[in-house]
Amino acid sequence: NRPVPNRVRYKMTVFNADGTYNTERNYIVGSEGTTAEILLDRGNRYTFIVYSVGSETVLPDITFTNPANRTLETATVAVTNVATSNIDLMYYKWDSPIIDVPQYEINATLKHVFSRLTVSIDASATGYTLERPSSSFSQNYNNAVLKLSDASILSRTNAVTPNINYPSTNQLTLVSSPFIINAANNITSTLTISTLKIGEISNSNPIVVSGLRVVPGTSYTLKLTVVPEDAILNANAVRIGGQVWQRLNIGANSATPENYGQSTFGGYYQYGYNQYIYTGTMTAGQREFNGTGRTEVAFWNGNPAAIEIRDLA
Repeated sequence: NRPVPNRVRYKMTVFNADGTYNTERNYIVGSEGTTAEILLDRGNRYTFIVYSVGSETVLPDITFTNPANRTLETATVAVTNVATSNIDLMYYKWDSPIIDVPQYEINATLKHVFSRLTVSIDASATGYTLERPSSSFSQNYNNAVLKLSDASILSRTNAVTPNINYPSTNQLTLVSSPFIINAANNITSTLTISTLKIGEISNSNPIVVSGLRVVPGTSYTLKLTVVPEDAILNANAVRIGGQVWQRLNIGANSATPENYGQSTFGGYYQYGYNQYIYTGTMTAGQREFNGTGRTEVAFWNGNPAAIEIRDLA
């Protein structure tokens, strides 16, 4: 359990033993002393309801089916912008024994009504960093109506799939900001990662994690791990341990690099000069140094971030 942060607003409502409305107060955490005390008749039982949306500015009111006959059973609280603004609705209920003391202090432990999810994407096994992805979570609703007597949700409306926020980017592991899920118990949901870029490799097909079930009032962390898969990409390149490697030496042009021979040997180069002076298929001999066209020391491929990495010139 964690203390509710200072300055967060909450409401305490008191109902009589027969369920009729008695009184209510709006409080601010840390400033309760500035609010008038609740005065109740001694020798009676009462029901105390406390709720908050975790906000320093927003505190929704109670609505009664019949304002002229206010009862706990007909009381509801409507909350909006749950998914898009991460509204964390919290609730507490206590049915008191007979109160027959001059002063009574209530210690309320609020319980979360909605679920909360954090997404973690770990690409450290590849050795490449992750750019901030575009992702969303299905089966989420922006509006809800709370039944005050038992914290059940009477209705959910306005289905939305807001983007998940990742505060950082270009890291081996990205962790999202926690976000609220307003969905019924055990409803199957889906996490969709529309775009994901690892190093210089961009995924063009959405990654769909389906069959996710969340229980209201529970906090989850969904951990995804990117595991590199070794593969022969083409005649020129392979992927091993998440790294892309050239299969041939520089200057070689064999279509079957697995077959060892002169066509797989590659060329011979002078330092700082990107044109070969001798190939693996030339007649044996030595070519003298040629300074014509000599360039500054650079990568052979000209753009190592986008093409299979080779040795430095």
